[in-house]
Amino acid sequence: MLKKFIFFLCLMTAFCALRAQTEGFALPTALEQAETMLNDGRLQDAQDLITAVYPRLDSEDKTQAEFLLGMISMQRKDYRTAIFVFRHILVGNPSLTRVRLELARAYFENDNDFKAQFHFRRALAAPDLPPQVQQNIFYYLYRLRERKTLYFYFSLGVNPETNINAVSGAAQECLLFFGEPLCRDLPPKESGVGLTGYAAAQYFLKLGGNWRFKTEAGAAFNEYPGREFDNQQVYGSAGPMYLLNRGQAGVYFTGAQTWFGGKDFLYAYGPDAAFEKDLSRKFRLGVTYSYRENNYLYPGIDFMDGRTNSVLTKLTYFLNSTTYFALINNVAYQKTQLKMSDNLSWQLGVGAGTDLPLGFSVYLEPSVTWVNYQGPRLYINDGMFGFDTRYDVLYSASFRLLNRHLDFYGFTPTAGVIWNKRTSNINNMGYQQTGFTLGVTRSF
Repeated sequence: MLKKFIFFLCLMTAFCALRAQTEGFALPTALEQAETMLNDGRLQDAQDLITAVYPRLDSEDKTQAEFLLGMISMQRKDYRTAIFVFRHILVGNPSLTRVRLELARAYFENDNDFKAQFHFRRALAAPDLPPQVQQNIFYYLYRLRERKTLYFYFSLGVNPETNINAVSGAAQECLLFFGEPLCRDLPPKESGVGLTGYAAAQYFLKLGGNWRFKTEAGAAFNEYPGREFDNQQVYGSAGPMYLLNRGQAGVYFTGAQTWFGGKDFLYAYGPDAAFEKDLSRKFRLGVTYSYRENNYLYPGIDFMDGRTNSVLTKLTYFLNSTTYFALINNVAYQKTQLKMSDNLSWQLGVGAGTDLPLGFSVYLEPSVTWVNYQGPRLYINDGMFGFDTRYDVLYSASFRLLNRHLDFYGFTPTAGVIWNKRTSNINNMGYQQTGFTLGVTRSF
């Protein structure tokens, strides 16, 4: 990164040796002549002319000059410098579609498929994009799906959180017995600062034609002082995948093991069927069906053993090259050993993300989940026994901020807030919690 910065700085200051030769140029004409030199393959002449006139350019012409320097680096196959220059331009104006396209192409040529795909998809949603350019982007996206072999994902951060144990916060629960209260203490809310992390890898084995064999493995953890509320998970999946014209479809077998408080908590396994496709240049649809056999290993909750069927649907709409929206719908039915814990849940969420000047990106996702349990249960309310079927509503909101311009050995700093509130018709089943995250992430 330091070498690229020094190189770019030198380009911007090299005019000292050449200014005397360019005083007679009208500045826009000089850039037009530099572009002609670039198209003729006279790369050094074009670079010298641009660096000579650069200090006298206004803001708009400076952007054009920097873009031409990026294109010079592209022709020299110096993709890292081109990436640096194009990213620098987008920091000031993230809506420049042509610059984003060239940045995507530079990432593609530099074998950074994850970031190439990200910027191609954003550029595809730009208004008034010529049909030929749209076809070229779809071709690049197909090439990315066709050639990808290995992906890695990594994140690490600190996680201050309130109400880690997700309890109501009530001090006691009491039952009136012949007019006298019999009470038991309820657990208090626990707060703390934890360490959170996630790592995963995907490998795509080419089987011939459009067929791939996809394998994935990953691990996640949240660690808190005292370890009472620590949780960890490892998972793996494998299965065949077929590349569609503008998407992909596959069937995979997945297994996952979860630990809580240092003890075995849950082992779940079953098949997934996943489908993703670009419906148009602005709409992308993803649908995943999952079936899980659940084996609860934690003491006292083996009655939760059973199975879960779920269907997750995500429809993404790209408004333009900087802003997108997502509609998220998840329906699940969990069958357990007891009717009172069987439940049907429906989650509906809306996401919105946008790129801002100075390299910042933000994403906001509020959601509501309705959970209907299937059988009545005994509970205590106002000192009396009650008998009712549980019904919960979970309100959630998450906010994430990151800066793609800040790059520390490939890692991007992130910050976020997560808020949850559950209401229930059963006493002391509701809670509220807020968590913050501050960390780094990387995908490659």
